[in-house]
Amino acid sequence: MSVKVINPTQLKAELSKEIETYRNQVQKKEVSKEELVILVEKILFEREILFSEIDVLKEAHNKWIRKYDLNEESLNLLIKEIDELLYNDFYNLSKKLDYNPGELLTSLMEDFVLKFNGAFPDFSADSLRKLMKRQAEISVSHQDQLTITNKDLLDLSETNIMINFNYIDTLEFVNVDLKTFKELVNSINHCHLVRVPETIPKLLLYTKCHQCSYFEFLEQDPHPKLDSKKLEYAREANKVVADWGNGI
Repeated sequence: MSVKVINPTQLKAELSKEIETYRNQVQKKEVSKEELVILVEKILFEREILFSEIDVLKEAHNKWIRKYDLNEESLNLLIKEIDELLYNDFYNLSKKLDYNPGELLTSLMEDFVLKFNGAFPDFSADSLRKLMKRQAEISVSHQDQLTITNKDLLDLSETNIMINFNYIDTLEFVNVDLKTFKELVNSINHCHLVRVPETIPKLLLYTKCHQCSYFEFLEQDPHPKLDSKKLEYAREANKVVADWGNGI
């Protein structure tokens, strides 16, 4: 079934013109009331056929939606005029990246929109580079107070996992270095107070934070305390030096 697109404003104007023509003809008695009744009945009949066709189109549309929208939480998009072999390659690549085709297509669309400057963008493998470096994510959420050390983050450094911190009243990073913070902290969301060492650039922190209220940048201790093992080692070393100096 082919559908002709009609401008609603144009249709209204044409109908108004016809109605006015028939009204003038009735007033001038150029058409009898009987002929007018027949004309009105014909119009009503055509109107019923039109509504019937619209109902058929609606039902067909609903069946199409039910057929392809199997997952109620997903949005299905059908794109015509795509080469089948090309799509198969695209589908296989998305599976290698551990993405479904819709997620991959969304990412490419985002790149297209961001890079578009009036000319068709030059696509390359760079468009997929961020996907190929995709890391798994875990979340730590709903805590009153949480202190994270550099060691806490480094414990996950070999697992290719990034961390999201969500809804924490006071979140503090103690002695965390820039490289570890940048690579392992994915996002900080809805936290009341976030404390980080002053070595963490403000802009880097702000890009990772969303809906956070306050930030504090703490000075690093110029004379950090030695832990018990290092302290014992230092004592033993001092004793060896002292004994050597005394000729023992």
